[in-house]
Amino acid sequence: MKVANKLAYTATPDNLIYDSKHPIDGENVEVTLAGGSAGEIERGQVIDLDNGTYSVHSGGGTPSVIAAETTAFTALDLKIVVPAYTSGSFRLSELVTASSLTSANIETLREKGIFLK
Repeated sequence: MKVANKLAYTATPDNLIYDSKHPIDGENVEVTLAGGSAGEIERGQVIDLDNGTYSVHSGGGTPSVIAAETTAFTALDLKIVVPAYTSGSFRLSELVTASSLTSANIETLREKGIFLK
């Protein structure tokens, strides 16, 4: 006998998405890594776009998108594809960044359709 209602996956709720007031949209982006060490880009990580290259947010970068899923990488990876939010309303307190977002960073994200609450 086969089981018809078998658990396929589990979802862990988080507080990254604030509400659905603004449309939530996304795309896959290719993030360039420093290389040399394994790790992961966490859900909620702010990703910069500078000179046509996506990278993990740094203090001097231009924030562009927010990682939609945690994506692991190895020490040999120089680039990985990360699903990312390109618009929507998100909680500022749930974003992952190495340095604090400035008011200019928040305004840049707002201009792109990412609203932080």
